[in-house]
Amino acid sequence: MSAVIMFATYMPIYFHEVLGFTVTETGFYVAVILGFNIPLRLVAATFSDRITVIPERWKIIIFNSISVGLSGLLLAFVGWVPETMKAESFLLILTVMLLVALNCGGFYKCAALHARQHAHVVIAAIQFTKCLALFSAPALVAYFVTTESNRVEWIPVFTTLGVTMFLANLLSVFVFTDKPAEWTDPDKKSYVEVPVDETKC
Repeated sequence: MSAVIMFATYMPIYFHEVLGFTVTETGFYVAVILGFNIPLRLVAATFSDRITVIPERWKIIIFNSISVGLSGLLLAFVGWVPETMKAESFLLILTVMLLVALNCGGFYKCAALHARQHAHVVIAAIQFTKCLALFSAPALVAYFVTTESNRVEWIPVFTTLGVTMFLANLLSVFVFTDKPAEWTDPDKKSYVEVPVDETKC
């Protein structure tokens, strides 16, 4: 989440200050990157639902590995691309953001399938982590970047986020499931009845 927030917040700064795009070019390229994200999510979600030859758990792992693992690896290399290679940097960042859009078939779908009728609560918790990312991403940039036009200072930001995403994806392979959680069974009592003394009522 921090990577997405970081991109959405600092992409214009990186494009303008590091890569040297004009303000107009920066606005256009950022709009293209973020604009492609929405339709791709719709296509990815539909594609994930329509595939029936692959077990649901493996679909979740595949989509998540692409949207979190692969995009994390690519993100780690963004800062290493020289500022003179503007087109390559743009394409790399575009690729990262397009891959991230596939997360609707990854951890979001896992949350919905695992939590079932309580999915809205779990999805809300995921959204809350995005709120935390509003603090973590700027904190990371503030810690490493003192001169916004210095590409080298951005390297640890991209590398930290990318490696974290990759490691999180590795962990998810062993954790993600498409099976409903035990607490989603409507027939199972999840509470203990307290005896009531009716004479005192």
